[in-house]
Amino acid sequence: MTTKKIVLAPQDTIELFEATAREFFRDVLDQNFNECLVTDESHLSDWSSCGMSDYLADKTASLEELYAAWDIWMLAELKARFELDYSTTAVPFVQLFRDIEVFKARRIQ
Repeated sequence: MTTKKIVLAPQDTIELFEATAREFFRDVLDQNFNECLVTDESHLSDWSSCGMSDYLADKTASLEELYAAWDIWMLAELKARFELDYSTTAVPFVQLFRDIEVFKARRIQ
């Protein structure tokens, strides 16, 4: 019998953005960052449906329709909160958190 080994992606870079990640997960995704596995290869789209208010989700919609609604909602949230104009939610968290920190630094200046 062959032993299979599970290897997680590194978390070195995501750890550099821990404060931003905690805030984003709490305020936008309505999640506790400590209860999530986020690696350097995790993408925002991995969290489809998190954080979206129930009133925005049609209970009769298909899974594809709910994901599409989440994408529309999330892209609008990113634009409104951080002036980020992404065309997709398939953005790596490392890039997203870096972009959020750049946005915050510009606001301070």
